[in-house]
Amino acid sequence: MSIDTDLYKQAKEIVLSNNNYSISFLQRKLQISYNKATELMQMIQKPEVEVETKFTKPTSKKITVIGIGGAAGNIISYMHTKEIKGVDLISMNTDAEGLVYAKAHRRLQTGVVLTQGFGTDMCSAVGKEAALESYEKIKAVLQGTGIVFLITGLGGGTGSGATPIVAKIAKEMGIVVVSIVTKPFSFEGKRRIKIAEDEIKELKKYTNSLMIIPNDNLLSMIDRTLGLKETFELVDNTISEFIGNILEALYSSSDTDINLSFEDLQSIFKYKGISAIGVSEKSGENAVEEAMGEAIEFPLFNNMDISDAMCVLIILKVHPDYSYIGIEKVIDNIDKNKDISIIFTTSTDCSLPLDYIKATVIATGFEKMINSAVNNVYI
Repeated sequence: MSIDTDLYKQAKEIVLSNNNYSISFLQRKLQISYNKATELMQMIQKPEVEVETKFTKPTSKKITVIGIGGAAGNIISYMHTKEIKGVDLISMNTDAEGLVYAKAHRRLQTGVVLTQGFGTDMCSAVGKEAALESYEKIKAVLQGTGIVFLITGLGGGTGSGATPIVAKIAKEMGIVVVSIVTKPFSFEGKRRIKIAEDEIKELKKYTNSLMIIPNDNLLSMIDRTLGLKETFELVDNTISEFIGNILEALYSSSDTDINLSFEDLQSIFKYKGISAIGVSEKSGENAVEEAMGEAIEFPLFNNMDISDAMCVLIILKVHPDYSYIGIEKVIDNIDKNKDISIIFTTSTDCSLPLDYIKATVIATGFEKMINSAVNNVYI
């Protein structure tokens, strides 16, 4: 039965203006048949469906970044200062004084009984025992996490000893574990390098994706006249920018963006083995080819061939009207030897020049590296 729109509006007005109403009441008021009054009442009482025009991107689990030890605490503080959104920043240390000055969303002191807040004196065994003492505390801060980035500067006591324990706890909780570790500069001495190499082997057991950043590789990226403080700040900035670029792609919501889902991100880092990152910014007619090429040759790719990876995430930051001419050729070159899983995402910014592009490339699952030397470390 067809219902006239005006009739429906009259019926609805009558129902809403009368507390006591019935089908018979509506029939008498409008002088219509009982069947038509029944249909009108059913239409009026049927709940209206509200069309939602703005949606919040769902993420069932959160992303947590934990800086373990003094050097990593500096990176967490740097990220906190940069106000990177969409992530829980945690600073973890045995050194109570170091935590006092740490900037983070949460701070966790490990091994309170064992170390009495005085650190580990570069002993990784003490760092390990301190983490084991704080097992339940570590587990508590990881609750609700879907992906955890563990950052540490290897070669000392707290970071070297505790990071494999934290990774193990996270793995037991079903969390995807991404470990980003730095190896000491050569000038820091053989003892620190030996500690780092030993703990990389241990960390590999509990990590989904392991990213090794030899500090020596960063020297090729900096002005040789920089002081030691500025050199270490470069490390902080590189790791902070890497995580920040991922989060920007994940939480970007512009109509012109190709978004990265939380599930995509989990799948990227579930590939076992070594991973690598590269970043580049270019402008001009051939910006996309140049930026992608430079990102793949980035010092933190550690001379690995991207075609040996299992998965590649490409994040481009561009103007909304940027032309992607040339990107097909770049992707074909990456996938030249086998069927690599490639995830392509963008985040856009109207304030950027039309010919500007910032490329971030993350390659994971270098399985052949499991039994090969990576920067002289066999894992």
